[in-house]
Amino acid sequence: MLRDVILIGMTGACGQIFIFLTISLHDCYMLSIITTSRKCFSVVASAFIFNHAFTNMQWVGASMVLASTCLEVYLGNKKKRAEAEARKQKELNKSE
Repeated sequence: MLRDVILIGMTGACGQIFIFLTISLHDCYMLSIITTSRKCFSVVASAFIFNHAFTNMQWVGASMVLASTCLEVYLGNKKKRAEAEARKQKELNKSE
């Protein structure tokens, strides 16, 4: 039992380090996307690995979570690229 307690403590510590590094390198928004995706993939993987039966509505819900997360990442990256282009253009206008 001691081994299990140590393993749970180690995995919890690794999780906290991952959270700290993600917030440090990116932002809280990216962390929320990562954790939402991880949870959804865990549920879907569990359904396949342990042969859990999902109703059609549960599959619709899981699909909606995955689709909205992907769309949010895509739109967030598009917005960041547009902001970077605007900053670059502003810097070019200042230098002229």
